[in-house]
Amino acid sequence: MINLPPSLSFGSRIANQPPNYNVGTFGGAACGGCAASPFVNINRTQDFSTSVTKVMGRHTGKAGFYFTHSRKAQSAFGNPSGRVDFGNSTSNPFDSGFGYANALLGIYTTYTQSAAYLVPDWVYNNAEWYAQDNWRVNNRLTVDLGMRFYWIEPQYDKLQLTANFLPDKFDPASAPRLYYPAVVNGTRVGLDRVSGATVQAAYIGRLVPNTGNSMNGLFAAGQGIDKHLYQNNGVLYSPRFGFAYDLSGDQRRVIRGGMGVFYNRERGDTVYQLVTNPPKSTQVSLNFGKLQDITPGVTTVIAPPALSGFNYNGPIPTTVPWNVGFQTMLPWASTLDVSYVGSHSFNQTQLRNINAPVYGAAFDAANQDPTIGAGCSGCAAKSATPGANALSVDFLRPYQGYGDILMVEQTAYSTYHSLQTSFNRRFSKGLAFGVNYTLGKAMGTSSQDLPAAGSIGAPRNDANQKAANYMRLDYDRRHTLVANFVWAMPGVSNRTLGAIVNDWQLSGVFTTGSGAPYTISYSIPGVSAQNLTGAVGLESARVVINGDTGSGCSSDPYQQFNTGSFTIPSTGSVGLESGLNYMNGCADRTMNLSLSRNVPVGKGRAIAFRIDMFNAFNSVIYTGRGTTLNVVSLTNPTPTNLARDAAGNQIPANIRGFGAVTNVANARSVQLTARFTF
Repeated sequence: MINLPPSLSFGSRIANQPPNYNVGTFGGAACGGCAASPFVNINRTQDFSTSVTKVMGRHTGKAGFYFTHSRKAQSAFGNPSGRVDFGNSTSNPFDSGFGYANALLGIYTTYTQSAAYLVPDWVYNNAEWYAQDNWRVNNRLTVDLGMRFYWIEPQYDKLQLTANFLPDKFDPASAPRLYYPAVVNGTRVGLDRVSGATVQAAYIGRLVPNTGNSMNGLFAAGQGIDKHLYQNNGVLYSPRFGFAYDLSGDQRRVIRGGMGVFYNRERGDTVYQLVTNPPKSTQVSLNFGKLQDITPGVTTVIAPPALSGFNYNGPIPTTVPWNVGFQTMLPWASTLDVSYVGSHSFNQTQLRNINAPVYGAAFDAANQDPTIGAGCSGCAAKSATPGANALSVDFLRPYQGYGDILMVEQTAYSTYHSLQTSFNRRFSKGLAFGVNYTLGKAMGTSSQDLPAAGSIGAPRNDANQKAANYMRLDYDRRHTLVANFVWAMPGVSNRTLGAIVNDWQLSGVFTTGSGAPYTISYSIPGVSAQNLTGAVGLESARVVINGDTGSGCSSDPYQQFNTGSFTIPSTGSVGLESGLNYMNGCADRTMNLSLSRNVPVGKGRAIAFRIDMFNAFNSVIYTGRGTTLNVVSLTNPTPTNLARDAAGNQIPANIRGFGAVTNVANARSVQLTARFTF
């Protein structure tokens, strides 16, 4: 049980049907006496660094120290004022049948508001120190050796308003009970199967008041857990090594290389959500009622609260980069550089819903709702759709008494390998140019830091993480070529003509390379992840590939890939039908040009003229395409959003449908500039 906030007030934002409104404010006068936080808008650091260098013959030693103290007042309440949904619901006994009418009458489908709006005072200290030696071994070889030390204190709330969930401390025997669906006297109700008490059906799946331990596995900061809420990893060691060797002795051909270990502080977003956990804050949700019937300060039955967690024993995100390369001087004032560059990152953060049901839970006979199809007042008819007759998700969770538990974990990793080649000619005789080519490969289990739980590529709750999510990363580009030039255009000796054509400079940059990788998805009307995998909160089933897909880019704007090679998954999936980022977008091929001239008009004065042309050749580059396959139904996988019919005719309503181009790069644009300097 929990006390509702003592006041609420309507905001002014109105959404479309079904309407939703922000309601209530916390802090200041609207809170009825609640004190506003004194820390609002604080975000500052205090930094100190120092270093000392000493030359000792062939050795150049250096040592240094860096310290930062950070303080930031930030709440994780994205919607602190609460939320009311006035949308239609056949389960709502007060429903008027029209969302805007519900809003006028105060009839809500759901009303959600936090019991308190808290603004933690987040702080951390970070100390780093190092020692290094640049050793000139001889006239050809130079070696750099060093060690950096990190002490990265966890970011924590000085006010101790936060709490963390420790899975190993959860006791199933102490979990609160839930109101179970039952039929009593011909009416569907919520039943406490221990006491026999009943509540209206709207409270099915809600917590039975005064049962179990509401802090089961939860620990408030400084109470049975360190104030930081997760362990300090102590002093971390970061060795560094580099070298340069002159092959010829005249600095015309040199081999260089190096490697090191780098640590990265967890970003603040990984801990800010911990303030939303009980006991200091609890999210209150009410179903199917009238706003005028809400009594501030009166206790109510609540749903299992969602939690945020941080892996208590989590290591620090780490990256190890390396490189080795050969540079040589060539004739015509040019140089060539060929290098192998790579890196490996591990212990990178991801967000996993550790309280999602296991795959297939909604298909289990023991997890079916006994009141569905029971023929009582309020009982729904049985559905033929798999998983549709299951108990609500809160009955299927491993940590009973809680909703989603989004845990920050350090489990993602990635590896990058590349061969990087650069040829450059310095400006000589009116011309400079360069060509840079990279053959690269970026693979890993996550393309971003802290991806959303349950999204494509999010960490799994089983042993198939690598099989499902090891992929080409979003930024993988196998081939990248960039060429540039600067040309001082030749003049003429004729004074009159030269005043017009002399002193112009033409420059340009040409970019081309592999397109971005992407993944095909699907949409089935009325079908959710639960109907396909038997679970909610886990990654859903993936599209099925049954033929040659094509590369992912073609000259046909209405069929960028073979749309017939994809179909929807079947019930019973565990999300392993296909991989990720197996399609490849169209290559970039953009030329940008610039023509400029400076004209002196007296001592210390000049007029600069410049013409810039972006995408000068007006290349048409497809940058987006329809990647979602829409079908008729789960049992009829006929596509409904193809851009062409079976005879090859375009379907006007689907010109941006499955497989068709949806976006192109900007067309040629020209910018004219005149500047007078004096």
